[in-house]
Amino acid sequence: MWDRRARATSTYPPTSHAECSGNLPAPWRVVPHTSSKDTNIMTETAFAVVDLPEIATPPPVFVGETDFDRLSALADMAAVEPGTAAAFLAAELDRATVVADDELPADVVAMHRQLRYRAEDGADQQAILVFPRQADIASNRVSVLTPVGAALLGLRAGASIAWRDRTGRVRHLTVTGVGN
Repeated sequence: MWDRRARATSTYPPTSHAECSGNLPAPWRVVPHTSSKDTNIMTETAFAVVDLPEIATPPPVFVGETDFDRLSALADMAAVEPGTAAAFLAAELDRATVVADDELPADVVAMHRQLRYRAEDGADQQAILVFPRQADIASNRVSVLTPVGAALLGLRAGASIAWRDRTGRVRHLTVTGVGN
């Protein structure tokens, strides 16, 4: 399978879906990204294939080098089963554009940055994305190892994403602002 760390080599990403599908255990397969709402997008991670919500194309994700290294180690240590928040985090890291820390745009959700987002019910939320041990819902400190935390990582202000909550329900959110 393709490893997140392989992106530095000239063989990453795979040039075709057939190229990476051969390495996947049955019944998983990689399918092309489409705009059909009837097609689930499948994304290969370093551990498994993750069934992502029905979305045409997920928004771009940007992550600074330091966060990428720390979060990759965290995802590697977590028990990654398809459908878990850790698997979703690994999938988001796999598709992330990694940039130097000082080149990460100020409007990108990163670790320890304050952010605002609008949930699908229209409620405006404030949060700070943190590592699991720093999480505290009462203080709006959201762990990156929760489904909503993994969904928020790397999004720019104005970006929307669909994600699955712990019950498997598809949710949507839009990042409305990011600050230090």
